[in-house]
Amino acid sequence: MRITFKNSDDDYVLTKTSSIGDLLNPLKITKEIYEINNRIYLKEDLSRSVLRGEVNSDDEKYYIKVFQKEYLKLGGNETLHREAVKKWIDFCKQFLECYPSTAYFDYSLIKDSEKYDSVDEFYKELNQKGYKVWFTPFAESQIIESNSKGELYLFQIYNKDFSKESRGTKNLHTIYFEELFSQENLDNNYRFKLNGQAELFFRPKTDKDKLGERVDKKGNKRVINTRYSENKYFFHVPITLNRINKGVTRVNDLVCKLLASNDSINIIGVDRGEKHLAYYSVITQDGEVIESGSLNNLKGIDFKKLLSDRAVDRERDRKDWQEIQKIKDLKRGYVSLLVKKNI
Repeated sequence: MRITFKNSDDDYVLTKTSSIGDLLNPLKITKEIYEINNRIYLKEDLSRSVLRGEVNSDDEKYYIKVFQKEYLKLGGNETLHREAVKKWIDFCKQFLECYPSTAYFDYSLIKDSEKYDSVDEFYKELNQKGYKVWFTPFAESQIIESNSKGELYLFQIYNKDFSKESRGTKNLHTIYFEELFSQENLDNNYRFKLNGQAELFFRPKTDKDKLGERVDKKGNKRVINTRYSENKYFFHVPITLNRINKGVTRVNDLVCKLLASNDSINIIGVDRGEKHLAYYSVITQDGEVIESGSLNNLKGIDFKKLLSDRAVDRERDRKDWQEIQKIKDLKRGYVSLLVKKNI
């Protein structure tokens, strides 16, 4: 394309790309559009410009495109910038109608090109509109037949939360997956978004003889690091949370605003240290201490002593190659009582 516009001012018609093949409709690229996207201006002197490819790729960081926001910040021509923004957005809309992977999205609510203050603003709105989830029913017989022919491979995402015997709080990742495909998520414009570039990994098992054994407190032999003794598949997939939230305000700013409007509100501070698992202070907004104290003892239980004793026991068990006692349940019990403490 560079050679075409170097020797001619005629439009270039694109019918296919190397990555996806044929486009749904021919896409016309004018020399003006080519220049908007490929002519770059030197940041130190916007009167000097070159086409991409005429400078070393490492030196392109010293240049800027006319439709980028930084062009205006550097003192660029505002009229030229506004025209470039509109024309580039117009071209992007045409491209979306031709590109197979984007043509079926509903872009009818996207604003007119001249109403965008920047290309970044357009890209952000485009990203919100360019995501959709739908479900297609399949007959069980069709799935079984495709699977037997090797045309379809199925895997199950499973953990303890999907068991009928499951009790207690669900795993955080379970909550994410349930929300991704929930009707509530579909009805609220996909606050949870399943991104691309998922990866599936396989970790072959390690021979038990190489893992070694240990003897537990009951005298039973157990394989060390049992999880490595079985074949495992790992599924990694990125997820975007709250992708459409607008006007997000920092919680700290909200708290400061609330305190500034009501001087009768006292402040509780909680600190951790070596002498105390947690130590609290209640102060006025003028810094006067109203109340303070240690939170080592809750409901008549000395958690600091319990945790210290458990740490000693764990270290002894580790040296004696015994089963290590869990400490997380004790910590969880302490935190549970701590957050319910009335001060």
